[in-house]
Amino acid sequence: MHAQEVRKGIIVKVDAEADSNPFLGYSDTGSTDSSSDWVGAGSVEVRPWLTSKGPTSSFNLSAFARGRAYTSKYGFDDSYGGNLSVTKRTSERTTLSANASVTSSSPRGRYDYIGRLPASLTPGGTGSDVGTPVTDPSLLVPGEDITLLGLSGRTTNINVGAQGTTQLSERSSFNANVGYQKLIVTGNSGSSFGNTDYDSVSAGLGYTHQLSQRTQVGLTGNGRYTHYQAIYPSATTFGLFATMDTQLGEFWHLSASAGVSATHSEANSQFPSYSNVTAAGSVSICNQNSRRSFCLSYDRAQQPSALGRIRNTDSVSAQYTQTVSDRDRLSATAGYTSSKSNDPNTTSFRDIELLSFRSTFTHTFSDRLDGYVFGSVDRSYGGFVNDKPRIAIGIGLTVRIGDHP
Repeated sequence: MHAQEVRKGIIVKVDAEADSNPFLGYSDTGSTDSSSDWVGAGSVEVRPWLTSKGPTSSFNLSAFARGRAYTSKYGFDDSYGGNLSVTKRTSERTTLSANASVTSSSPRGRYDYIGRLPASLTPGGTGSDVGTPVTDPSLLVPGEDITLLGLSGRTTNINVGAQGTTQLSERSSFNANVGYQKLIVTGNSGSSFGNTDYDSVSAGLGYTHQLSQRTQVGLTGNGRYTHYQAIYPSATTFGLFATMDTQLGEFWHLSASAGVSATHSEANSQFPSYSNVTAAGSVSICNQNSRRSFCLSYDRAQQPSALGRIRNTDSVSAQYTQTVSDRDRLSATAGYTSSKSNDPNTTSFRDIELLSFRSTFTHTFSDRLDGYVFGSVDRSYGGFVNDKPRIAIGIGLTVRIGDHP
């Protein structure tokens, strides 16, 4: 018998910042506020986490709660959520996993998370990785839907997924996954479209074959059915992708998928039916050594949105981390996301774009205490917010209680 290794801890972050044009001009009334006055803000974030790992199974539980208070008219915002993932190797050939997450954000709290990470790293994921568990406690963010920006209601996002993988032979494997997503927007006075809630059910199948020690190829297919709670018609999306994953030398790694995605929306009394077929897929190339990592990725998918339609989403992101010394490290993330309507009957918000950049310099004072300074720039085009940039600079402390994550 082998005992489970249990690790647990709490991460507490406290920071202060100066912010120009907070929330990209969003105001409580749902209209835009073009003020670019600088304001001060202070925030506290608490992230408890627990992991258990044994020879054949692992368990990960994490949660977060974040509150921020402003020095002027912007008041207080909050976000909170939790994530659970379980993995079990049932035999030498088969592994099963399941995950569930929920996040809830006030209108302003959403701006801390949307645009910060590529969609492939979020719970539930998008495109061909529906149901992929996220086990890192630091990667607890809502789904990447930039059409949520500017909605005046509170957003709750629920994701549940399960996946199974079995080894067919020494070189081949098969996997299957299912997922469920629910979006709830309460008190949304900022949208003229009314209730934007939806339920989405997805499933996928995949096959991979190891060509060599460095390279594997595969084929994946997935489907998603989205039902909107308001006047919008339901929609069905199918995708088929060829995949490749290869190690390019000692430090470079490339993964890619390419294929097509097709969406059909049923007709109802308010909207005619429509269909859309588009190229879809993703590519990611990373370079990593003991002191530096760099990743550049692109993703294109058809996904549900808060505007009552399936939309084509393109995301580009670059992430860089450098260990400057034994106690200092520098990180930077840049991202661009575009959400475009694929429905010819849509006349409002056909194109919505978000540009984001964030850089952080961190100094480690001890095993349990870090200090950091950060700066960020965001700019949105289209949607419910204006196109004036948001600039933020700040300082903070991170305290780790218990084990290291």
